[in-house]
This record gives sequence, structure tokens and C-alpha cells, in this order.
Amino acid sequence: MVYVDKTDIICRMIENNDQCFISRPRRFGKSLLVSTLESLFSRGTEMFKGLAIEKKWTDKTYPVLRFDFSDLECRSVGSFQKDAVETFLGIAKKAGVLGSKETPDKYRTIKTLMNEICLMAENNSMVLLVDEYDSPLNANLGNPEVFNEIREAIRDFYLSVKKNSGRFRFIFVTGVSRFNKAALFSAGSSIEDLSLNPLYGALLGYTEDEIRHCFAPHLKAATSSIFGISTDAVTEVQICQVMDELRAHYDGYCFDEDASVHVYQPWSVLNFLAPNGRHKFSDYWFRDSGVSTLLQNFMTAAGGVTHDDEQPQVPRNEFFMNIEPMSQTGKAVILAQCGYYTIKKADPFSFYLGLPNLELRHAWANILLSDTFKKCDQQGVQALKQSGYLLNNPDVSDKDIALLFNRT
Repeated sequence: MVYVDKTDIICRMIENNDQCFISRPRRFGKSLLVSTLESLFSRGTEMFKGLAIEKKWTDKTYPVLRFDFSDLECRSVGSFQKDAVETFLGIAKKAGVLGSKETPDKYRTIKTLMNEICLMAENNSMVLLVDEYDSPLNANLGNPEVFNEIREAIRDFYLSVKKNSGRFRFIFVTGVSRFNKAALFSAGSSIEDLSLNPLYGALLGYTEDEIRHCFAPHLKAATSSIFGISTDAVTEVQICQVMDELRAHYDGYCFDEDASVHVYQPWSVLNFLAPNGRHKFSDYWFRDSGVSTLLQNFMTAAGGVTHDDEQPQVPRNEFFMNIEPMSQTGKAVILAQCGYYTIKKADPFSFYLGLPNLELRHAWANILLSDTFKKCDQQGVQALKQSGYLLNNPDVSDKDIALLFNRT
């Protein structure tokens, strides 16, 4: 019903980079972007009539290898390799870059499979799209042995990609995390990390101008619903009031090193403006996404979070995920990459992080509350409803309780 045209940014990204990576939190449209690239490279502008890229795109079509790491079994490196080989082999056969009679038994690892694919290919003849490259790592953040083994397997895969990069017309990788010295960037240094590049700050998520322009009829319908009047009676002042609330609840995300571009959370905006929705300012992203596996595993490994983790300052050269993220900086980076913190401002040396909007303040309070209750036995939780017993629990201070229940 509505298409927000980002294809001019996509065209710029492809023109400027042969190999690139971008990280964003969940439900910001990474997989949709991968689908867009898949369609563009495999079918040309067939699905892009009337969009900005239609007149700019002059490239031919290619076999596209689209590989989603979040679909893979990752309880052990053995199960990861087996599932990855079977999955990637099927993708390679479908794309026509390997014969239909090839069997998984021939390949012990995805590295050997990638080497075989590249051996059969000509230069500049394929496109590789990898979605959620870090999913197996995030799932094993609390299991260092499996984490390190799978990290090495992924690293070997990217070493093969790097070695055979001339075979690919374009390589694009997405993920939630930007791991330091792990898998992607240590092995594939030729992959350009665009995650903090201001040119692509608005690539994922909606700007306010895009909401105003692309969703104008739906914004007017939502205003009509909220004020209980007909759409013909809606005034610009009333639309501005609704935009003020939208901005407070869902805006404030910043993904560029200059802190220059803000975007709205697209999942929440779409749910709020949905024609069949109730047009309520609910916490759609947190309600539908919950606490991610990455954040759950991190909180378990780090012993939870506290209110002291708010408003951190992070040196620019440390704004990546360390393998042992137990420091205050490590915590802040994980919370930013999970979508709880965002860049509020920047200077030449540091990023200053904070909660982007009301929805995330609610989500953050929910996490603090849940984490605090986990530190108390059931008797203490029940007693909170009846008396001041919980305030005397040695694991929870009265300051913590006051903070939790007075947070807006």
C-alpha cells in the first residue's frame, strides 16, 4: 500500500562499494533491504517501476546467493557446519552456480563449499548477500567454547570470500552486532562497514519527511481516529499534534557518526498507522520483539543491568562488540546494538548514548524491573505487594525500588 523509496540511497551504496556491511537493531528492515538487493541484481528493475533507481540502474542480472545465518542450527560447531553446508548447497544449486547432483557429503565446511563455488565461477559473475551474519555468535555469547569455534568457522568462510572476492560483482552483509576481531572484519577487511556512515543514516528507518509525505493519507486517518472526527474535518494543527506524539514515542534513533540524521522505528510507525489498527501509541517494537537472544545472553553473562548503565559515554574506537563485554563500555555498546541506546551526540573522541524515545524508556524500565525481580525469591516479590519486605532484601536497595517505580 505504501512504499518509502530508499532506492536512491541503495544505488549510491552499490556505486560506491563492491563489498559492504551494515548493522541495525531488529525490525529496522535489514532483511527487506536484502530482498530488495536480491530482486535488483537477479531481475533488474522489473520490480522498481517508477522508483528513483529505475532510470539510474544500468547493470545486468546475476546469480544471487542469499544466505541467512539466523536460520542455521548453532548448538555446536558440528551442527552449525552441517546445517550451513546443506543450506548453502541448496542455495547454490537454485542459483545455478553448482550442479544439481552435488551432495552435502562432499563438503565438510562452508569454507570448502565456498571455495568450490568460486572455482566454478568466472570473475565478477555472482552476488553474495548474507543476512544476520552474527546470529550464531549472539546465540552463544554465554558459551565461550562454542562461540569461539563458530567464530572460527565463520571467519574461515569469509577468508574464502575474501580470497575469491574477484568472483563477486557485489557482496552485502547485515547483522545486529559489530564484533571486534571476530569473523567478519578480521578476515574480510575489504568489506566496508557502513554502519556509522552518515550517507546511509536514513537507509533503514523512516525520516519525519518520509512519514509526512509517503504516509500522508494514513496519518490523516490516524488523526481522524484519535480526535474522533471525520477525515475532512482534520486540521494541520491536529496532524502536527499527532506528529509530536509520534516523534516522542518512536523517533530519536541515530546511526551515524556525526549524529546528524534521526529516524523513526519503522515497525512501530507501521503498526500505529495501520488502516485496520487502533491508532494507539503502544510499545509495538518491544511488545512484538521482546528481549532479543543477544540481550538475554548478555544479561545472563553480565549479571544483569542497573540504572547506572544509563547515559554512557563511549570512545569512538570502542564502539563495537567485544567478545568479553563485561565493562561499562561493553554493556553500553551491546545495548546500543540491540536498539535500546542510540547515539545522542558525538564529538571527535566519543559517542554519547541514551534512550531514543518513550517506547524505549518503557522497554528499559521493563528490563530493569524484570532483572530486579529475578534477583528476589518469589516470597520477596509477593511481599512487595503487601509490605516493605523487598526493601530489606540484600540484593535490592530502596534506591533501586524507588527508581523503578518512579521511572517515566
